[in-house]
Amino acid sequence: MQESKEMISLKDWLNVPRTEEEKMESYQRLFYGMHRTCHYLAAKNHAYVPYLDIYNAPYLASILNQIYVDTIDESKVSFIGATSLPSNYLKEGMERNIEFLTVFAMSQYLGYDSQNGLLNKEFLQANFDQCKQFLPSDEVPYYEQVLVKGIYKYRDEFVPVKKDESSANLQGNSQSKAKERTYVKTLPGMGYNEDETTYDLSMVEDKSKAGFAQNIALTLLFLAVSMIVIGIILVVLQQ
Repeated sequence: MQESKEMISLKDWLNVPRTEEEKMESYQRLFYGMHRTCHYLAAKNHAYVPYLDIYNAPYLASILNQIYVDTIDESKVSFIGATSLPSNYLKEGMERNIEFLTVFAMSQYLGYDSQNGLLNKEFLQANFDQCKQFLPSDEVPYYEQVLVKGIYKYRDEFVPVKKDESSANLQGNSQSKAKERTYVKTLPGMGYNEDETTYDLSMVEDKSKAGFAQNIALTLLFLAVSMIVIGIILVVLQQ
């Protein structure tokens, strides 16, 4: 793909005519690029965009004029108004940053005019089951995590949890496999990056069973040898 040297403000980019199909594809690339850039700024410089009243329409307009999008590849996004925050505001900055990114994206997917501001987060939370039908299906788990469950992570670090088919029915299925997750790789200014590591607990269980069986065998062997020794001693004493 040829790299464009021209970038336009997000406000102007939103006004470019597109079919509904083009919107869905372009929006998905755009929002992923916005998350990736914001995540980088937060980790590198403790910088966040925006940090003020995102639901105020005039302020939102100024934000959209500070975000620039590549005219060919929408995933290439630049911010010119990032604000560095002191360490005691980093968590709040991250959460409000992600709140803006997700609410803005949901507003666009639902066709809400950005000139009116953004849809209210509480509205999206309360009506998520009705709103999610307007999202690309593979985006639903992420937006549900942020807006409904209140788990704040950037889109580029989100990995959906895949249920193990063998554990679909836990009742009456002693062979089902459980999986655990660990969180590692802390980034500066961020809560954490999630690196999913799975452990097959059935392997631990099998090893435990093997160890238990081995212990029983050794115990029986010890008892057998002891009985033989006792028998020999009794025979010697009788003589």
